[in-house]
Amino acid sequence: KTGDTLLVLDSRDLDAAVEKAKADLASAIAMAGNGRTTGQLAEQASAAQATASGTEASVASAEAAWRKDSSDLERIRGLAAKQIVAAQQLDAAQAAADAAAANLQAARRQEAAAHAQAGAAAAAVTGGAARVQAARATLADAELRQSYAVITAPFPAIVSKRVAEPGMLMQPGQTAMTLVPINELW
Repeated sequence: KTGDTLLVLDSRDLDAAVEKAKADLASAIAMAGNGRTTGQLAEQASAAQATASGTEASVASAEAAWRKDSSDLERIRGLAAKQIVAAQQLDAAQAAADAAAANLQAARRQEAAAHAQAGAAAAAVTGGAARVQAARATLADAELRQSYAVITAPFPAIVSKRVAEPGMLMQPGQTAMTLVPINELW
């Protein structure tokens, strides 16, 4: 009858391919997440964005410190010109202003690096979604190949010649049996 099993091939390698594809899909989903859970890549992107926001605050703080130290330096320069303060205070104010300028420059570089990392993490999230799609396609392909291990009758027929025997090694394209349709007998 149509759909009756005619032949069952050894499918251990196909079963293993399906299990591997399932594991790959689970791994890809863990990285990218799904509709119910956030994946590792999305968490990393959130952390990178939070770090970038934190560096913006560091830049603002460094700018404020630089402005204060620069103002102090200008004030002390004026007082030093009138010999109201010692040269040592002028040197200290100059060192503080130089340190504040260096800290500001470092904070700006850290901010740029943090924003670059946030951008890379966002791109990784997109790549993770693509890996999930690829893993799903690989799983579907493995399951399709696995389904080829069971050969069924395509139409009502009688087996007129059987070449395949249990345990026999078959090659792709090799004739296993010949079917004669029962509705076309003559």
